Amino acid sequence: MGFFGSPPPTIAHGGGLFGAANVATWFAGGPGVPGNVISVAIIDLAHWVGLMDTGDVISTADGGFTWQHFTTPFSGGGSGVAIASNGSSVVAVGSTPAAVPTLIRSIDTGATWSDVTPGGETPASVQFLPQLNAYIALSGPGAATTDVLISIDGAIWSSSSIPAAITAFTNAFAEGAGKLLLPLTDTTNGGIMGIALSTDSGHTWSLQFEGAAESGTAFSVIYNGSVWNVVAQSNVDGKVLNATSPDALNWTERNRQGNPALPPYRDVPQVLLGNSFITAAGFPVEIGASSDNGLTFSAHAPPNPGGGGLQSMLDFNGTLLLDLSGVISSADLNNWQTELTLASGQVNTFVTALGLTLAGGIDDSGNATLWRRTP
Repeated sequence: MGFFGSPPPTIAHGGGLFGAANVATWFAGGPGVPGNVISVAIIDLAHWVGLMDTGDVISTADGGFTWQHFTTPFSGGGSGVAIASNGSSVVAVGSTPAAVPTLIRSIDTGATWSDVTPGGETPASVQFLPQLNAYIALSGPGAATTDVLISIDGAIWSSSSIPAAITAFTNAFAEGAGKLLLPLTDTTNGGIMGIALSTDSGHTWSLQFEGAAESGTAFSVIYNGSVWNVVAQSNVDGKVLNATSPDALNWTERNRQGNPALPPYRDVPQVLLGNSFITAAGFPVEIGASSDNGLTFSAHAPPNPGGGGLQSMLDFNGTLLLDLSGVISSADLNNWQTELTLASGQVNTFVTALGLTLAGGIDDSGNATLWRRTP
């Protein structure tokens, strides 16, 4: 099964079965197997892999013209968590049927996999960071110390330690200005909200944003080229807050609001829209936007005719994409366009690289699906 619509003009196809497109700007594809894609990796313009929650993968080697379905070491009772690519390989993290956290690697678009988990590690996430030019994974959250694993090729990994027991969200590492940051809860020191900071490409780590010693959780952090913005929630008063820093060392709290009454929001990882910080509440769906480096936020309520929750958002060349009953978009957060409509299916994740924007999820027939957005 190929794309359900006319193939994008930038991809050459030699034929296939095509029907009516869902909408003008999105084309859906997959091998027609039941499942739900939760994470997507773009290897190059032709090779893409979608990881399902069951640990299986769907993949294409020709830009979506033909599709394959493969099992992995997670299949048959395990689960998939995340997948990433460095442009030549893909690395996925998940749990085997024996409930063992594992990193696996493929160099043939998901057809075969090898276990690349370093000895003694319990990986919980994996990302590819373009500025670092390496895979990065978090291992052992909740242990006495938490390891950060880094690999150029996905096969050989080095490790360093965050000097505390922490909890952190999947794929929460951020990079900018030669620094790596990870928002976290420091469980060693009474559940304090904090930031792990590395200024040497992940070799050593220090804990920051803990001056107030306030119990809570830091959810996401992002850099807009001028300042860092972290969104957290206090366990003391239950309120969501944001703090900014020009150097990731000295942090200033800017807003502390009730949730979900006013932004900033914390349910969906932050994105940038231009240089503006965008935060989101998952349900009821609200968007918070700051165009003044996190000093103030405005609230925006996107249309949500399906009544579902928000899981993912993406800046596509100055347009914000949200996964609500398909995909809706806006360039100004006030005027919204429906780009993809799903009745019972769900888009779970977006990824953009090499000029491609893909979404992964489950279509209205219950099949694992990747959608490609055309400009």
